[in-house]
Amino acid sequence: LIVGDGAERVAVGEAAASLLGPRSVLTGAVEDMSAAYWALDALLVTSSTEGMPGVALEAAMAGVPIVSTDVGAMSWLLEQGVRGSVVGEATPPMIAQSLDGLDASHDRRGSGKRFQWAPVVDQWQRLIEELAV
Repeated sequence: LIVGDGAERVAVGEAAASLLGPRSVLTGAVEDMSAAYWALDALLVTSSTEGMPGVALEAAMAGVPIVSTDVGAMSWLLEQGVRGSVVGEATPPMIAQSLDGLDASHDRRGSGKRFQWAPVVDQWQRLIEELAV
């Protein structure tokens, strides 16, 4: 399952189709990712220029394991009890090795309780109120 859109969508779609055939699904951009998170075995964050990707926080809340490059705050996030690993560089062999190390049988129900929106929203609200004064 490949969710999202961008300049490389056609190339990614062709590569996925040639490697995986009908097992590959490209959705394009979606409004609500909640159903997609439950369909994922892992989230790959292969960027070299991220701070704290919102998609990683959302995946963590859904209990999805994450394999990420060592970018921005991803190392910190994965140290906070989120299952997954950080790779030094986003090469296919490094990512594949990290994916092989994930426990696919993990029961995700409730595993994302540490990352909830309510505390985040409260903190943002306080910050906005402080800045607005």
